[in-house]
Amino acid sequence: MTLFTLPPEDYIRQVDIIPAYIRDAATYLSRMMGRDYNYCLDYVKRTIAPTGSHPLQDPEVMFLARAKNGDRTKRTCTLSEYLKFAADNKLVLAPTLTAYLNPNQRASYLAEYIIDNMAGRKVQKKLMFKAKMSGDTARAILHDNVQASLKIKNNSMSGAHSSPSTPLYNKSSHSTLTSTCRISTSYANANNESFLAGNRHYWSAQVVLTHLLNTVRHANMTAVTAAVDLYQLHIPTTDEVMACIHYSTDLYWRDDVITAEMRFFIDNMSTYERAAFVYTDDLYHLALHNPTLVRDVLCKLATPATTPVDNAQAIIDAADGELLTLASLLCASILDGGTLQMLAKSNPTGLGIVAATVVMATDTLNDIQPLIHGFWRPTVLPPSIAVLPNIIRRAVVTSDTDSTIFTNQYWTDWVTNGDNFSDLAYRIGYTTTYLTSQLVKHKLALMSANIGAIPRHIHSISMKNEYYFPVFSLTSQAKHYYAYRSAQEGNVFKHLETEIKGVHLRDSNAPPEVTALVKTYIQTTMSKLMQQGHLTIDDVLEPVATLERSIIDNIQTGGYKYMKGMQIKGIESYVQGAAAANYQHYCFWNDVLSPKYGLAPEPPFQAIKVSVDLDNKTKIQRWIANMADREQAEHFQRWITRTGKTNITTFVLPLTNLQTSGIPIEITQAIDMRKLVKNISSPFYLLLESLGIYMSNENITRLVSDNYIHTPPV
Repeated sequence: MTLFTLPPEDYIRQVDIIPAYIRDAATYLSRMMGRDYNYCLDYVKRTIAPTGSHPLQDPEVMFLARAKNGDRTKRTCTLSEYLKFAADNKLVLAPTLTAYLNPNQRASYLAEYIIDNMAGRKVQKKLMFKAKMSGDTARAILHDNVQASLKIKNNSMSGAHSSPSTPLYNKSSHSTLTSTCRISTSYANANNESFLAGNRHYWSAQVVLTHLLNTVRHANMTAVTAAVDLYQLHIPTTDEVMACIHYSTDLYWRDDVITAEMRFFIDNMSTYERAAFVYTDDLYHLALHNPTLVRDVLCKLATPATTPVDNAQAIIDAADGELLTLASLLCASILDGGTLQMLAKSNPTGLGIVAATVVMATDTLNDIQPLIHGFWRPTVLPPSIAVLPNIIRRAVVTSDTDSTIFTNQYWTDWVTNGDNFSDLAYRIGYTTTYLTSQLVKHKLALMSANIGAIPRHIHSISMKNEYYFPVFSLTSQAKHYYAYRSAQEGNVFKHLETEIKGVHLRDSNAPPEVTALVKTYIQTTMSKLMQQGHLTIDDVLEPVATLERSIIDNIQTGGYKYMKGMQIKGIESYVQGAAAANYQHYCFWNDVLSPKYGLAPEPPFQAIKVSVDLDNKTKIQRWIANMADREQAEHFQRWITRTGKTNITTFVLPLTNLQTSGIPIEITQAIDMRKLVKNISSPFYLLLESLGIYMSNENITRLVSDNYIHTPPV
C-alpha cells in the first residue's frame, strides 16, 4: 500500500445502481428545489414505484447459466437482479457482463499458468536489463528472447480460447479479455487527460451533472476540508467552476439552458464541494488557482539528494518499486547508464545518494498526504467511460488496446519556462509521470473491485510506466510514430535509443539507401530539436529536396540505385512454366532489348523492378512513337502486337545487363518521374506532415524539389 492507494480489502464493489440512482435524484432535487433531502428521497421512491407516475423500467436480460456439470440453460431476469446475484455471490463480472466464479471459489488452471509465465517473464526482463546496461549484448538478446517467448505463450491462450478445435475453447474468453483490457486503458486515459491537462470527457450535459452529483455524494469531504484548510487553497467561485466545466464542454457542445441549470446547482454547493469538484484528479486546475503550492510540490519531488545515507541498501530493498524508479531517474547522472546493482559495486556513495533521494521523496509525499487523500485518491471512477475513445485529447498523444502514451510537456514548460531539454525539465517529467501512474494504480484498483477481483488480486490489473521519450512525434497515419527513448522501466540509458514504428517508416522492401536516409533524417530532426530548441526550414526541407534531385539525376542517366530488386527464377520453379509472369520478363528482355543491350543471363538471376506509366493503349503507342531509335521501336511494336499488351505498369530488368549499360533509355522514357520520386520519397512526406508541412495530393502537383533551393547564410 502507498499513500495513493487503499488496503486491498478496503476496495469495495459499487454496482448497486438503483439505490444509487435514487439517492442521486434525491440529492439533485434537494439542491435545485431547496427542499429537505429526506422529503426528496421519499418523493423519488414514490415516483418510480410500480404505481408511481414514472415507474422504474428495469430491463429484462437473457443469459446462459452453467450448471454443476457444465451444461448451460437459458434463463431470464431483470438487469438489477442479475447484477445483485453477481455481487451477492462474489462473482467476477466482466465488462461484457459475463460472470465467472472468483479464484477463491474455483481456481483456473489456465490463469495459474499465465500468472507463472508473467512471473517468469518479469525475472527474464530484469536479467535482460541487467545485461543490457552492463554492455553484454548477447546475454541481453538471450533474456529478451526468453521473455518474448513467455509473452507469446500467454498471448496464444487468447487465440486458443477462440478456436473451437482446441481443448482450451471458451467462447467468452476473448471478449472478456479484450473488454477488460480496453476499460483499463480507458480509465488510464481518462485519468491522464484529467490530471495532466484538466481535460474531462464532458461530451454531454448529463455527464457533467453526474460528475457534480458524484462530488457532492461521494467525495471524502473530511479529507477535502483538511487539505483546503491546511494549504489555504483558493476556493473556486461559481464562475471559476463554470470555467472549469467550459474548458471541457466547449470541445463538444454549448447550451445556455442547461448551463444555467448547472450554475444554479453549483451556487448551492458548499465551498469545499466546489473545491473538490475542481481539484479532484486535476493537477492542471489546482495549479491554475494555486500555482505556488503546485510548483513547490513538483520541485521538491523532482529534486535529487546531494548527501548520501549510510544504510543505502536497506532503504533501497524496502522502497516501493515505483518510488525507487523515480529516484533512479532523478539520479540518472549518477547511474550513468548503469543499474543500482552495478552502482552498489562501483560507487557506494552514489548508491547512498539514490537511497537518500528515496527518503527525500518519501518525506515530501508524507508532507503532502492531506493533498493526496483529499484530491488524488477519489472514491468513485470517472463517469461515461464507455464512450471515452471519442474524447478530444489534450495530453494523451496516442494509445492502443493496452497502452497509453501521454505528454508532460505542459508541466516542463510551466516549471522551466520552455527549457524542455534541461535536467530540471527531465526531472519534472519524471515526477509528473510518477504522480500520474500512482493515480492510475488507484483507479484500476477501484475498477478491479467493481469487476469483483478478490483482495489479493486487486492490483493484478496494472499499467506500469515503461518508457520515457524526450521527443515523441506522431504522423498522420495510425500506429506510425518516431521517438527517442531515454529510459525503460527505471533504467536510464547512457545513449538515446531511436524508436520508429510503422511499416511506411521502416519498409524492408524500400531501397536500402532510402531506409538509411529515413532513419538519419528522423534522428537528425530530433537531435537538432533537442539541441537548438527549434528547427529551421533548411533542416526540414533540404534533405528531402536533395534526395529527390538525386533520384531524378540517377534515373535520367540510366541509374537504378533507388529501384527495388527481385529474383527471376528458373523455368522449373514456376507452376505455369514459361507462361509465368516473372519468367515472361526474362523472355521480354531477350526478345526486345537483347539486340541492343545484350542477352540476359540464364535464370535464376537478380533483377530490378522499374515502374512505368503505360496504363492504356494510347500511352503505349505514344511512347513507342516518341522513341528516337526507330529500329528498337519496331522491336517494341512487334512485342506489343504479339502479346496484346494494353497495360504495362512494371518492367523487370536483369541486373547484370544494367550494370553494363544502365536502364535502357527506351524504358526510362516510360517512367512517370514525379510518381516515382514521390513513391520513393513517401516516408519523408509522412515525416514532413508530423512537422506541420502538408504537401501530398493525388495528382502529385507539389514536390519539395520543385521549389526548395537552399540559400547559404551571407
